[in-house]
Amino acid sequence: MKNSEPEENPPLSSAETVADNLDLLNELLLRLPAMSLLKFKCVSKQWLHFISDPKFCTSHTRLRLNPSSASPAGLFLDKQFSFIPLNPQKYDDLSKKIHALDYMSGEIQIEQSCNGLLLCSSNEELDFESCILNSCLYSKVYFICNPTTKQFKRVKLPKEFEFSVRAVFLAFEPSKSPHYKLISLNSIPHTRRLQLRIDMYSSETDSWSLLGINVPLVHDFFPRLRGVYYRNAVHWPPTRKFGNCLYFDFESESLKEMPKPPLYLAGAIGGELYYFGESRGHLHLVIGNPMESISLEFDVLEMDTDYSQWSVRYHVDLGSVKMAFPELAWYVRGVVKFSILSIVLCGDDYKNEEEENAIVVICVGGVVVAYNICDGTSKKLCDCDVRKCGGRWDDDAENLKWYDAFQYFDTFLRF
Repeated sequence: MKNSEPEENPPLSSAETVADNLDLLNELLLRLPAMSLLKFKCVSKQWLHFISDPKFCTSHTRLRLNPSSASPAGLFLDKQFSFIPLNPQKYDDLSKKIHALDYMSGEIQIEQSCNGLLLCSSNEELDFESCILNSCLYSKVYFICNPTTKQFKRVKLPKEFEFSVRAVFLAFEPSKSPHYKLISLNSIPHTRRLQLRIDMYSSETDSWSLLGINVPLVHDFFPRLRGVYYRNAVHWPPTRKFGNCLYFDFESESLKEMPKPPLYLAGAIGGELYYFGESRGHLHLVIGNPMESISLEFDVLEMDTDYSQWSVRYHVDLGSVKMAFPELAWYVRGVVKFSILSIVLCGDDYKNEEEENAIVVICVGGVVVAYNICDGTSKKLCDCDVRKCGGRWDDDAENLKWYDAFQYFDTFLRF
């Protein structure tokens, strides 16, 4: 009788090697988009537990949303939550996965986007007693939402200013902390004229700090448009006459002032604000000169990191875009009509990781086009019905504005 020799263990496949090596698995999964991770949670119970771990979610968010290198995957358009992938070839199915926030009750409106999180609001109908006490039928409520994970949380407002909140703004810096902060602008009662006060909320403690910071020059400052997060602060666009340029610094918990834009852009009196936003750690501003109503050229200003001045970063000429899309309604009654939805600094999505490109996303006659400032190329992203997407009405042209578009970053962070 022959002695049976033990059979050698068959070599492990590459997939089995990765699955058995948690350190290697962690390194690979950290580099995948959040949308892919949602699929991979179904692979096994082990992967579900691994990917759902809060430590992994935090590490993934910090790596993917570095403020100096992260680029948005697309834009949300306000109210109806239409989604525009900025690179349709790479994110061809992303728009199908990003649906309207129908899992949140009421008519939801986006107030601000910040590094993957959305600040949304909705009107809540009050009971009879509350209507009598507060002389209103509705109360505005706020939500924090992650559209990737479809997780949302209602913001708790202190009762003392539940009905006096005029606006709320979001600050989220995932490279520093998995927690977010909010500031509220509250009207101060029993004063002869409208005054505002700033108070702050921290998700880490789930509580409000009543800062009691009074806002100066209220009528000239009050942010009718949305705030922009940049370098641990919420910034508001210049007023029409370009008087105050204010921002709230979360580190010092104080209101500060930025330099005014160059006067030549304001036509000596005041020009139209074409754009105000942030990308890859850069704060951008575009102001149209009212004396140049037929020009397709404009300067993109950038704030110096030390807040010393606004400098011209790019000079943009949309002449080549007009030649590529001559069928679009570029002029209405002899006046040029286009709007800037977003200015996006990006790397590998358009060229490669080492070469940064600046993309201007514009809306012309209901068509959204992306223009690469660096190489002069342009491409159509989508058709957009402004009435469906909630843009503000313009009697002369149906174009969305910069405050109708919100950058989307996919993040796996849970809160």
